[in-house]
This record gives sequence, structure tokens and C-alpha cells, in this order.
Amino acid sequence: MRGLEIFEEEPAFEQALAELEQRAELDRERYEGVAVEVDAAEGGPLHQYALARRGDAIEQLMVLAKVDPNDAIAVASAQATIRDYLRVAKWARGVVDAGNQAEKTLKEDYSNDGQHHED
Repeated sequence: MRGLEIFEEEPAFEQALAELEQRAELDRERYEGVAVEVDAAEGGPLHQYALARRGDAIEQLMVLAKVDPNDAIAVASAQATIRDYLRVAKWARGVVDAGNQAEKTLKEDYSNDGQHHED
């Protein structure tokens, strides 16, 4: 039947769309990394939250040093608070690292013309 060629696969369209989606994802990761860095540098809400969690974690480390090791509730509570801070710190470092990697990839793989360049 004539006209059905319009429904044939178009690899160029698929590739262009995939590259645009990849670039958008890299841009998003870069933006999020910068946002976390700026927040930390300016003492923003995330920074304040992390500081509060860190202070709680330090307090709970001191509690762990003094608490009866048989007091399972006190030990578990202190450990949970410390883990909360560690999760926040790990998440923030991960976002910044991903943002830095995204920026590097964008610089290496995309020229000023906006086209993706593979090695």
C-alpha cells in the first residue's frame, strides 16, 4: 500500500531524541549539583538542615560513648540519628559529584553547536 512508508522506523529521529533527552538529563544533574554547592556556600536551607543533623549526630555519638550497651532502644535511637546525618551528607556529595560529572560530560561530548560527539 502506498503511503505506509511514513510509518517506517526513523533511526535518525530516534537518535536525535535520545541525544536531546541525554543532554537534558545532564543539564538537570549539573543544575542540581550547582544548587547544592550554592546552598552550602550561602548557608541556605539544605546547609542549615545538614548542620542541624550533624549537630544531632555529634550529640548521639557522645550518648553512644556513655550509654549502657544493653539499652537497645537508646543504642538504636542514637545509631538512627547518626545514620540520618550520614545519609544526608552522602546524598549531598552524590548530587555534587553527579553534577560535576555531568558538566564534564557536557564539555567533552557537546560542542558549541549543541551536537553530541561520540569518540
